[in-house]
Amino acid sequence: MKFILIIYLSCCAPVFGQKLTKTIKTNYSKKEAIIFSYDYKEIILISKDLRQFTPNMTDIIQIEKTLCDSLKGFNRNYRQYAGYFDDSKNRIVIVNILSKKVIRSNPEWKNRFILGAGEFWEKNQKILYYNTVKTKFINP
Repeated sequence: MKFILIIYLSCCAPVFGQKLTKTIKTNYSKKEAIIFSYDYKEIILISKDLRQFTPNMTDIIQIEKTLCDSLKGFNRNYRQYAGYFDDSKNRIVIVNILSKKVIRSNPEWKNRFILGAGEFWEKNQKILYYNTVKTKFINP
C-alpha cells in the first residue's frame, strides 16, 4: 500500500502544486492584475480547440501602455489576462477589465476568470482582445 501511495504522490503531486495564476502590478495601473497560466482551462471565451499560452510581461506592458493612453480611467481598474493562439497562429491576449464593484462581489477573482452578463456587468466589466503579433486590439 505504501508503494502505491508513493507512486501516486510522485506522479500527481506536481499537478496539485501548479500555480494557475500570477499576481502582478505595473506602472500603468494602481490596481493588481492576474495572469492566467496556459494550464487554466475554465475560460469559456477560449474554444477547447484552441491552444492556450501564458501571457508574458512584455505582452502585458505593451497592452497596458496602449490602454493607459486610450482608455479613460484604465489605471483604476483590476485586470485579468489569458492567452490563446487563433487559427492563424497569432498570439491573442484576452484582457478582462474589472471595476472595484466586481472585485468586491467576487473575492475569488485572483483564482477564477470572472465573466458576467447583464446591466451590472456592462457597466463594470470590459473584455478586449489584443493581437500581440499585429500589436492591436481586435474583434475575434
